[in-house]
Amino acid sequence: MSTARSRPAETRARTILNRVAGRALPVSETLVLASDLDPVGTVVDDIALFNDLGLEVARRYGEGTWSWEFADGVANDLFLLMQGRWKLLEPEGKNFHPTLFWQVFEAFDGGEYRRKGDDSTVDPVEKYTNPAIADVLQHDWPIDE
Repeated sequence: MSTARSRPAETRARTILNRVAGRALPVSETLVLASDLDPVGTVVDDIALFNDLGLEVARRYGEGTWSWEFADGVANDLFLLMQGRWKLLEPEGKNFHPTLFWQVFEAFDGGEYRRKGDDSTVDPVEKYTNPAIADVLQHDWPIDE
């Protein structure tokens, strides 16, 4: 990102993910807890927060700080938390996905399995996740969409 100062949601995202990374839990456990996130605010606040969380997960994976397994677990936990929070914010059932967070979630999800036509030598993380995360990290994303 090419911003001179950190935005509040970006700072909160880093704080949340530092707390998550500090836990000594196996990847099979829930890594991100509802209590790690701020109280439910507004849709606009949550869009910015989840986009910043997604970008920070991508950064930590992209720079090699987090393994694919850990980053994928965090992305999956965040997705579930996002769904629960947004049911509270939009009870009529609208399904919102912050654009950047969704790109990051899909990138990690892409590494979870081989596709039809992939032979047994294909590593889905190498083929699908890594290029998608590299693409995410090359863009200057609007955080509030």
